[in-house]
Amino acid sequence: MRRNIASHGCSSSGRRICQPAFGLPIPAVVERALFDSADAVVRKAFTAMQVVGALVEGQKGFFVPRFPPPSPIASSSPQTASYYDTTPLKATFERLCDFDRINSGKTRVSVGAVNVATGNFAYFDHTRIKLRAEHFIVSSVLPPDFAAVEIDGQYYWDGGLMSNMPF
Repeated sequence: MRRNIASHGCSSSGRRICQPAFGLPIPAVVERALFDSADAVVRKAFTAMQVVGALVEGQKGFFVPRFPPPSPIASSSPQTASYYDTTPLKATFERLCDFDRINSGKTRVSVGAVNVATGNFAYFDHTRIKLRAEHFIVSSVLPPDFAAVEIDGQYYWDGGLMSNMPF
């Protein structure tokens, strides 16, 4: 059975982040052959290689390794206290998301986060504020891999740190 690459989680816009940050992407025909393979060992080995590649190189349009990595004994700013830099993610969101539509009110949009300084839960809701890329990035920042995101002078982490209800 032939399947489109999109069935594996990478649509045409998704392919922008479903590839290594620095290395060459695997040709689609090779990737399809590996995923369509009946051999589970081959699929598992391929997936393990991709995981290691993401840890070492990052993920294009999403994150890159921070060099040098943060030192556990030296203090650093909240924006750099992580192993990976998510600066590329902001550009990806701004390129692919229609924030005018998100903020239009047609569909209610809320993002949960944790205030790093207080430990309190916060909701960013388009009915109260204009949502920007930072509000969505915060929903993927888990320490120590990804640094806190500054929003209006406060730093936030993913809301799942406080409440991981499967909604």
